[in-house]
Amino acid sequence: MRRCACSACRGFGDSSGGRSPCSGSEGPEGRDACRGYRPVLDSTYATSRVRGDVAAHLGQEDLMWVENSLRIERPLDAVFAWYAGAHAENHPRWDPDVSLERTSDEPTGVGTVFRRRNTRYGEPVEGTMEVVEYEPPRSFGVLITEGGFEMPARAEFAAEGPGATRITILVSVPDSVDADLIRARMTRSAENIRALAEADL
Repeated sequence: MRRCACSACRGFGDSSGGRSPCSGSEGPEGRDACRGYRPVLDSTYATSRVRGDVAAHLGQEDLMWVENSLRIERPLDAVFAWYAGAHAENHPRWDPDVSLERTSDEPTGVGTVFRRRNTRYGEPVEGTMEVVEYEPPRSFGVLITEGGFEMPARAEFAAEGPGATRITILVSVPDSVDADLIRARMTRSAENIRALAEADL
């Protein structure tokens, strides 16, 4: 399995989330390997099977992409720091199927690697989560390696007025996974993120 190594897209297709052509030219795959994807997603929740260059450069043809969006009644900078800066600590709180462990004491940033344990499908699966994008307070991207798959995930943050934040979360999972289960877990996580962030902040 391989992924684009260019600095412009960091494995997502481009620096704005993979929805338009990659302009990078670095790394063994370069721009020809990464032209972006355009999944059909509505503004709240949808799934889409990736067919094209992003799936090809990952070495996988069957990934399902899932998007969820939520509003948190707290300021943008604080929400980003809570979600991205303290990701190892807070992710297991909103998603109890996943545990994360830091591999260093350095602050979270590009190159940070977490050890990851996933019990969502019954049998525990060990893997890693690498931070591949960290742009406060706008975007946070990771690459999850688990069970023979490389699965990108990304969160975008936008202010909605002086005291509220919109988070849009885009994740990928093997399309062999039960879509109804993923919908239920994503909905639960979104509700937990909102409740925990508003309580903590």
